[in-house]
Amino acid sequence: MDTRTLIAILLIFVIYIVFLSPKPKPIQNEAVVTNSISAPATDAPALKSTGTAVQQASADTRLRQAVVMMKNNLIEVALNGLGQAQRVQFLQYAMTPKAKERMAETFSGNGLNSSQVEIAGSVLEWSLVSQNATELKLQGKTKDGLIVQRTMTLPNDSYSLRTSDKVINSSGKTIRTSLAVDLHRSNLVHQESGGFWQHLLHPQSAEIHEALYFKEGDVTRTPLQQMEKTEAIDQSVITAAGYSEKYFFFGLVPTQFSLQSYRLEKNADGSFDMTLVSPEKQIAPGATGEFEYAFYMGPKNIQDLRNANPELEQVVDYGSWIGPISRFLLGILHFFYKWIPNYGVGIILLTILVKLALYPLAFKSAVSMRRLQQVQPKMKAIRDRYKEDKTRMNAEMMNLYKSEKVNPVGGCLPLLLQMPVFFALYRVFFSSIEFRHAPFFGWIRDLSAHDPYFVTPILMTGLMWLQQKLTPMPPAMEENEAVHIQRQMMKWMPIIFGAIMIFLPAGLTLYFLVNAMISIAQQVYLNKHLNLRYPLEHKIAV
Repeated sequence: MDTRTLIAILLIFVIYIVFLSPKPKPIQNEAVVTNSISAPATDAPALKSTGTAVQQASADTRLRQAVVMMKNNLIEVALNGLGQAQRVQFLQYAMTPKAKERMAETFSGNGLNSSQVEIAGSVLEWSLVSQNATELKLQGKTKDGLIVQRTMTLPNDSYSLRTSDKVINSSGKTIRTSLAVDLHRSNLVHQESGGFWQHLLHPQSAEIHEALYFKEGDVTRTPLQQMEKTEAIDQSVITAAGYSEKYFFFGLVPTQFSLQSYRLEKNADGSFDMTLVSPEKQIAPGATGEFEYAFYMGPKNIQDLRNANPELEQVVDYGSWIGPISRFLLGILHFFYKWIPNYGVGIILLTILVKLALYPLAFKSAVSMRRLQQVQPKMKAIRDRYKEDKTRMNAEMMNLYKSEKVNPVGGCLPLLLQMPVFFALYRVFFSSIEFRHAPFFGWIRDLSAHDPYFVTPILMTGLMWLQQKLTPMPPAMEENEAVHIQRQMMKWMPIIFGAIMIFLPAGLTLYFLVNAMISIAQQVYLNKHLNLRYPLEHKIAV
């Protein structure tokens, strides 16, 4: 491979990290470290109007100030007496790799969720029926005899708080009813961005906060820190919506109906409200209508998201064109993890698998480069003969390539084919919660964070330098300023690449390190084989 191609590939990699990878401004969320969930605040404001002409129920102050604890093996949720989540603690996720404190998220104001069953001309008065660790029952009544029975359950092995609102029409007339759910997100505190170098050298420091909704199988995302005006759609079919962070998702997932309207607005205090309204139902006298839905409050783990709703796996953003490759590679890593529960070992096995798959092409490319070296004298003769006629020189060069069956860019193909793998793995380590705090061995306790002692990037830099020395390159037939600059770039490229990798995820650095080790062994074998089959005047070192 010629130096220009290597330099171009390096620049492509840098451009991808800086401009194409996830890079919202770093912001600080409300995650709190705690060992137990305390009582929620008691000064929550009244329910926000959904903008309809329907009268809203004034909730009982005692229900707002009540503390209801629900818990399964995955999460512990603190709600008030109206079923509004005030705080959620993730029992399977620690704040840091060595910490005992569990991750927790606190929701201010009304909490995360406010659900209103809207009945034209009626006001619901709510009361608490019963509660335990996995179930909360409420009942709302109107003065004219309408009853709404709300049941909220937290099944085991689930991050979904399932809710059922059963509307019983005991009046003598047909009623019209709909469900309006408000998802609240408190204000996000912006931090000053470190600019180009901050994002280049420490890209995973950038948090992600966005609102999203699913419509006709596609997901639409709105970065909250970039939102300036209210967004709204109506008369549509929305199957899920919510707020997404880097590793966690909080959203509404209807189970037996779709939503017809979506409204996202930024409040004066910097907080956000997402209002979701279902289509209207007509309930005949003596009949019953029901709204079943769930609030997902959990990690952006693809399997957990699928369990809540198959569409939700798209919440994990691996990019558009690179996404299928990222998901395929993640599936391979999951397969290896089932047999050897260490993602670092899985990365090593994945690297070996990729190198084996590309070996036939690498061998063919090495032969092409060796043949190119053999015809260097003929190429020099053409340059000398037609140095005054560039068009004729290029035509004769092409004829030479065809007659000798050599490809001047053949040596680039293996590396070019690996670039999508590199980019896809970058997105996997950046976005997948599986690698958050996933240890390898020794000092590497988190494959999603950079190597704390920079051992792997330093080793990778040294191995890249050695690999470069072993890789045969077509010798320059004439020494000039351009050739000198290219050689200097080649000399410094391993150091530049190593500097870029210093603050990238340790999992990605491990992939590059193992790839370099295998490439050196492969190159030694190829050099030995090619010296016998395609001898040169000066043999390549093995």
